[in-house]
Amino acid sequence: MGVKPLSLEVKLIAYTDNPHRLSVASARTCYSTEIIYPNDISDGQKERLGKMLFDSGHHTPFQHPTFVFALSGVSRHLVWSFLHSHPYYNSEQSSQRYNILKHPEAFIPPNLTSGQKTIYENAIEHSWQTYFQLTENLKEELKPRVTSLYKRQGFDDTKLSNEIEKKSAENARYALPISAGTSLYHTISLLTLKRYIAMAQSSDVPYEASLLARNMADEVERVSPGLLSLGEVNFSQPFDSPALTLTGEQMASNERLNKSFDENLGDVCTKLMDFTKNADAQLCSELRNVLGPISTGKSDEQLVDLALNPKQNPYLLSPLNVWHHSPIMRPLQNISYSFLKRISHTADSQEQRHRTLPASRPLLSMRQTYNPDYITPFPITHCNPIGIYKETMNSLWQAKDQLMESGVPPEFSVYVLPNAVSIRYTESGSLLNFMHKWRLRLCFNAQAEIWEHSLGELAQVAAVHPTLVKYIGPPCFFRSGYVKDDKLKGPCPEAVWCGVPVWRNFPQVRRPF
Repeated sequence: MGVKPLSLEVKLIAYTDNPHRLSVASARTCYSTEIIYPNDISDGQKERLGKMLFDSGHHTPFQHPTFVFALSGVSRHLVWSFLHSHPYYNSEQSSQRYNILKHPEAFIPPNLTSGQKTIYENAIEHSWQTYFQLTENLKEELKPRVTSLYKRQGFDDTKLSNEIEKKSAENARYALPISAGTSLYHTISLLTLKRYIAMAQSSDVPYEASLLARNMADEVERVSPGLLSLGEVNFSQPFDSPALTLTGEQMASNERLNKSFDENLGDVCTKLMDFTKNADAQLCSELRNVLGPISTGKSDEQLVDLALNPKQNPYLLSPLNVWHHSPIMRPLQNISYSFLKRISHTADSQEQRHRTLPASRPLLSMRQTYNPDYITPFPITHCNPIGIYKETMNSLWQAKDQLMESGVPPEFSVYVLPNAVSIRYTESGSLLNFMHKWRLRLCFNAQAEIWEHSLGELAQVAAVHPTLVKYIGPPCFFRSGYVKDDKLKGPCPEAVWCGVPVWRNFPQVRRPF
């Protein structure tokens, strides 16, 4: 089969004109009664004031210039560990759920010996072979359900076949390595690019992140020479980057940490650990403060309905998500929840896109164990491929251990691990931001694993704050009774309906896939 090494390609395809002058002009406007425009800034002001602003820590002016990059030949592990590990970006990424990966293409670490390279590439090939085999086996498993749900929507045989293949590959992708390549649009500000350059070594992927940051900087330097020389920041020896080795005792310690975490988690994938204790009373008090005389004569229940009942609050029905802009909904930001979570690398790559829900994600390379530690998607646990899947997981962990024992640093050894590898952390956020996630991820069109997490979170919050979440559910549930129903798919706003009238019985529903 053969593994094609990733070839990094970075293209700057759009950017703000005159980014250096724009930054300085925006800062000078603070001290002027009129707008200062970029063309009003002299060369001397650009250099002198730009450096002064940066060195003094006044960095908001550097958020105005933005850069749109087209990135290809990057690993999915790099995206998870570096590009999407912070909230200050926007991305649109090629999905393994909707695209079939027909050929092994993955990041290959530098300076491997011939023996190490053989172990590494054999592991990657094994992952892909299992991916192909699981996809084919799952097609037969999923075909009856897909056909029954989508045939009535007018899907012909070709569309049905494509849908069956996509649903199968969605589960089979758990066997693919985190080193698999991807491509994406990635938009960031000048300030974030400066942070990339400064912090590339402080991640799970210092080699790949540094290479990417240098290429992004080169692209910006090409259109705006000297811009990135503003204030040099260099953390030459970051303390939170992967160590060169991981001892047997350290691996055993990680096993104990995982065991303790899982015992605390219990038999669920996500567990509510902390929350705002007097949330109902706090919310009502804040709503009265926000609304003033509008709240006069209203009971607490009526006030809560104003914020959370779609019948009372039309913002809840809008796909634009204007919630943070609504005075009546902003108090929901002061009610918070914290969850323990164990989730796969591939599902967490979607979870972390909810950037307003911060989490303490681990350095994966420093949390390695000898024993395979992975998530198995539901369809694989209930059909013939389970033996193939387990054998592949064991083989990939063995390859990772062989690489580490042969001297390959943990940073590079973990690239052979599968999408299924477990990630453990604590995630916290406000009710407002969890609502946004739950609305999107409780839809059956969402990834199954993130759907399961969202359902579990909502159920646990409902147990402590029932009045605050009684209206929350997937889009069709939100919209039911308040929008004109489609003849076929009811209040579902999706282009392709899942085929299940979820809005009638949520949360008492069973996911078909």
